[in-house]
Amino acid sequence: MEKYKLVLNCGSSSLKFALYKNNGDKIIYGNFEKIGISGTFVKYKYLNKVKKIDFSKIENHIEALKTFFELISDFSINISNIDSIGHRVVHGGGEFENSLICDSSVILKLEKTKLLAPLHNKIQIDVVEYCFNNFKNIKQVLCFDTSFHSNIPEKAYRYAIPYNFFDENKIRKYGFHGLSYQYSLEKYSQKTGISKDKLNLIICHLGSGSSICAIKNGKSIDTSMGLTPLDGLVMGTRSGDIDPGVLIHLMNTLNYSPSEVDDILNKKSGLAGITGLSDIDMRDILYLSDFEVSDYDVSKISEKFNSYSNEDLSKLKNRCKLAIEIMVYRIKKYIGSYFAILGEVDALIFTAGIGERSSVIRNLIVKDLNILKEVNIDIIEADEEYIIFETLLNI
Repeated sequence: MEKYKLVLNCGSSSLKFALYKNNGDKIIYGNFEKIGISGTFVKYKYLNKVKKIDFSKIENHIEALKTFFELISDFSINISNIDSIGHRVVHGGGEFENSLICDSSVILKLEKTKLLAPLHNKIQIDVVEYCFNNFKNIKQVLCFDTSFHSNIPEKAYRYAIPYNFFDENKIRKYGFHGLSYQYSLEKYSQKTGISKDKLNLIICHLGSGSSICAIKNGKSIDTSMGLTPLDGLVMGTRSGDIDPGVLIHLMNTLNYSPSEVDDILNKKSGLAGITGLSDIDMRDILYLSDFEVSDYDVSKISEKFNSYSNEDLSKLKNRCKLAIEIMVYRIKKYIGSYFAILGEVDALIFTAGIGERSSVIRNLIVKDLNILKEVNIDIIEADEEYIIFETLLNI
């Protein structure tokens, strides 16, 4: 009986899945989107055929996972055919640096990381626990986004706060999107024939969550996210870099509680905060900023905003233009700073949803960046799942 390997990649409202044969062939792969929101759907590819199934609402990731297992049973694939499940875990905290096989002691340690990546880790841990408790004969393997950044030097990961906060509480920069960066590095090495340990790269992972990484001789030496995925670039709903004094001001002067500040910075800031849009889609923002949107039905975009008065629509368009300017400006600053610490750069790579699909955003970023004249600019389609699959083969 042929055995398969399953990879699960949880987002805050999504669940990516990929079922592989041992030779690397994907049997079925796809994504549940809008989990916990009305209009949940799954889009998947099976035997080169793409299908989409709509649901009124799937309440949580466990229900989505159960739906996935029902889906594969329709193709005569039984859970007993799966010998291992690989889970992407955003934050390893100070506990985990490398991929590992899950057991009950690991799950207890994982609980400590929930608050470090509130949009992701709680959901991922719930899914890990469900699989661990319900599929006793299937090996559960955890792959951490923070692992790729374990080589960052101390001068880059230390915060200038009292020394004991690191020694006793492991408060430091960890960095994220490591599986994505690892895949981009390996793919670019394969494309060019240049050994990974000879490559200096700046990689921009631009999606709902965004970060940027400086890679020297095949190793991460700095990245924009920090202790949590909140730091760095302007993201869909996350603020990115912010003066810590703003947090103190919100709590001490404006009387927001710590949990309210956490909610504001993680769920109501970034592009959402600047534009005022609750349902963030970069294509909407580009359209409202008068950029051409070639990969989207613009009539559907215009329908969303036909109830706006001319005055309100004008204000919204101005906020959207400002949001793009701020986002691009922040990315350019990071590229410049990483160029400075690398000294020599072989390529600037764009990956993830916005990075791969939006030529407008890419062109705005590289425009007038003279330091990139001798630098190759490339686009690599993100595939974190494949890195996890490779781990399942070797662990």
